[in-house]
Amino acid sequence: MRTLYFTEKDLDLRLREMRQQFWRQVEEEQLDMAKRRVQEALGIEFREAVGAKRYERSEGRRMYRGGYRYRDLQTWGGRLYRVKVPKGEKGYKFKLLKPWGRHVEKFGEAVYRAFVYGMSDRKVAKFFSALYGEGILSPGGVSVIYQNLSRDIAAWHKRPLDDRYRFLFLDAMWQSVRQSQKNRRAILAAMGIRHDGTVELIDFRVETGESASAWGRFVESLFERGLVGRNLELVVHDLGANKN
Repeated sequence: MRTLYFTEKDLDLRLREMRQQFWRQVEEEQLDMAKRRVQEALGIEFREAVGAKRYERSEGRRMYRGGYRYRDLQTWGGRLYRVKVPKGEKGYKFKLLKPWGRHVEKFGEAVYRAFVYGMSDRKVAKFFSALYGEGILSPGGVSVIYQNLSRDIAAWHKRPLDDRYRFLFLDAMWQSVRQSQKNRRAILAAMGIRHDGTVELIDFRVETGESASAWGRFVESLFERGLVGRNLELVVHDLGANKN
């Protein structure tokens, strides 16, 4: 592995391209997580409305299942394609989908903030509390979705890395949390380019700053997961602190 130095203009161009790729791939991952959790939420809402689990004999059953249909849903950050929606034998109007997908829209934002800023983000907790506070799901159903989303995010950040990158870009981007300039956080990001030219979001971490210790913890975590650099030809790291 070797380290090269670019002119400021050249480095800025490449890092700008990587930042665009970063947010594009964050959006893709977030939409994938949002689709799985929306489908899960619809399944839980429907089960609670039916009053019985699939194939369960229950005196409390209020209707029978009638298969599934697929819908495209617009959510915060993008569109969810072919979302699996349960159908009731006598029809059922989902609270999560009415009116005009308002709750699905907020659902997408909550998943995005959980993925980027973590499950402890206030807006995330507020949204999931509102889900059953507005009578959409039971507290138990909300807890299942919340825990599964947390596991999704943790698994993504802990997934093994295959060490097949040719180029590695390390960059920090500053973002305002809760739309406050006093709550700015540094997103430390690692982007990789494979030998076939594929650009991949390797991982990212939100820190209070881009200190040497913060970068050290982040890079060490990549190494422990398998990114040891045997195939790396070039590492690009913006040593300047970009606050924009």
